[in-house]
Amino acid sequence: MAFQKTALCIFEKIRKTLIIPSITAWPVASEISYGQKFSSSVLSGHTAATPGSFSFENPESTSTAGVVNQYVLFTLEDTFTYSSIRKELSITVNKMELKHNRDFGIGQVL
Repeated sequence: MAFQKTALCIFEKIRKTLIIPSITAWPVASEISYGQKFSSSVLSGHTAATPGSFSFENPESTSTAGVVNQYVLFTLEDTFTYSSIRKELSITVNKMELKHNRDFGIGQVL
C-alpha cells in the first residue's frame, strides 16, 4: 500500500511538471478597425516545434484606436506533456472611417 501511494505521488509530481514548448516564431497579428473584436485579427507567420494552435487570450475584446497589446496563447495538442504559454503581441487598431453623403442639405430630415 505504501509503495502504491509513493508511486502515485511521484507520478502526480511528474505530471504537474509540464514541458514548456519551443516556439520558433510567434505570430504577427493583422490590423483591425475600431469596434472589431481581436478575433477578427489574423495570426500568421508562426511556427512551433510541437503541434498546437495560437489564439487571442481575450478574443471577444475590443480596443480604442492605436497600437495596443494583447496576449496570444499557444495551446498544444498534447496538454498532458506540455503547458500552454502566452506572449504579448502588438496589434494596430485603425480609426473608424466616417462616411457621409454630400447629397443632404442643411436642415434636411434624414
